[in-house]
Amino acid sequence: MDVANVRLVFENGCVANITASRISLKNMRKIRIFQKDTYVSVDYANHDITIVRKDGEGTKLPIPGMSLKRTSFEEADSLESELEAFVGSVRNRGVPLVSGRDGRNALGVALGIMGQIEETNKKFLSDKDTLWAVADKR
Repeated sequence: MDVANVRLVFENGCVANITASRISLKNMRKIRIFQKDTYVSVDYANHDITIVRKDGEGTKLPIPGMSLKRTSFEEADSLESELEAFVGSVRNRGVPLVSGRDGRNALGVALGIMGQIEETNKKFLSDKDTLWAVADKR
């Protein structure tokens, strides 16, 4: 799989678009979130966040009633941070940052995405074989 685009729609109407590519000409790791009156773009490669809000605080845009706010965050190894938090909660018998239920739900989403990719690959390979067969006959 060279490129994956995922659109997650949540019960409250919030939509998150997630793109990952291993063949892109530029390093891109972004999550885009669309919700009522707000658009958020988190760029993990450049460590910045862009927030566009209806009637929000920040730089006013040429679009009436819209404002823009940009901020950045420190580079971190998210897997290392996740493991440290988990080990800390076990050692201190504390409440984990992510509950078992939330972890299971996230795993379910990830497995669902992988299943969709697998189905798409099967269809693509089937269509590709058909296209090559047609091309060979010409």
